[in-house]
Amino acid sequence: MNRTERRAAAAKSRPKKTKTRRIPITIRFSAKNEFDLQMLPHQMLEGFRDGTATEPDWHALAFRINWGHVLAATHFADGVAATAEAQRALEQVQARHAETGRWGVSQPEFAAMAQALTLTDHMQVQCTRRELDAAWIKVMEGAVP
Repeated sequence: MNRTERRAAAAKSRPKKTKTRRIPITIRFSAKNEFDLQMLPHQMLEGFRDGTATEPDWHALAFRINWGHVLAATHFADGVAATAEAQRALEQVQARHAETGRWGVSQPEFAAMAQALTLTDHMQVQCTRRELDAAWIKVMEGAVP
């Protein structure tokens, strides 16, 4: 076996090195993705008002509000109270669903969640991609304050 053949044989026997790839932190959302990320939760919240909401809608709202709460806790202290109130409203909605089997919101719950979603929209625009990514990871790990 010559050197080239030995190298080829050795390369086949070695496992390939793999890296866990994440999205680049320097690339921001496209305008359409930014718009969708902001508006879809508002539409889901409307579904709770008109009685068409589902459990995945609740989970999506919970994630978005928790993401906003982490962003507020780390970068925008004046938004912490509003996002915490929305978290309590989400818990009440879930508890009511466990009792009744229907997804719905009261007007105060709707107002609290709508305000938190709007704050999250504003924070999303003002934060860097790196800050958004760090907050996203905290929510995924369950480290929501």
